[in-house]
Amino acid sequence: YDPRALVRHRHRREDAALAAQLESWGTGMYAYVARSVRAHPEQRLLFLRLALWNLGYRFTRRLLTSSVHRRYPPGLNLHELRGALKGSSRYARARATAAEIAARFGPELPVPPDEASPQETPVPRSRRSARRSIDLSRPLEPLTDVGDFASVRLSLTWKGEPLGSARIRNLYRPVGLLRLRDAIAARLPLGRLGVDRNDVRERIRRRMLARAASPG
Repeated sequence: YDPRALVRHRHRREDAALAAQLESWGTGMYAYVARSVRAHPEQRLLFLRLALWNLGYRFTRRLLTSSVHRRYPPGLNLHELRGALKGSSRYARARATAAEIAARFGPELPVPPDEASPQETPVPRSRRSARRSIDLSRPLEPLTDVGDFASVRLSLTWKGEPLGSARIRNLYRPVGLLRLRDAIAARLPLGRLGVDRNDVRERIRRRMLARAASPG
């Protein structure tokens, strides 16, 4: 995984908007449970356990925490709980609406065979770690040949002198330059090179922001 975008999260400014958001979270969660129980009856016990855990543990714990610390208003928990109690009925209403639309306009058209997603045969993947040597006196290059491995172990050198090691959990994906630089900055004893670790991370952060802000 190599992130190439910055996501901006906008917090709700009014209490009413925040309460409505949490209530919709509760509704969505239990609508998902209702749909999953219907679509996968062989796993309904697992989904029911998830629903009961969410009500009996998560909500109770948050209510107790908010009553002690007062940092999380108890009323917000109640709004999410109220939304959770609506989830099943909202899903049933959505199914009825979908049935009305299908009766009026006809069933959904099937996807043509040539446009359907191909069914790929799963390929066994190794759980071993790939091993790569990187000389930091040379320009870094992305690791594009590690797609068959769950992690990568890096041996770091400077003009042939051993400096240390780093490990990246790439989960069968290539490792881009941004993640590679960050892993090296986090693990390498940069003091031996006379480099300040915070300065390296700050330069990485600025480079990421500049890349995200650049058009195209």
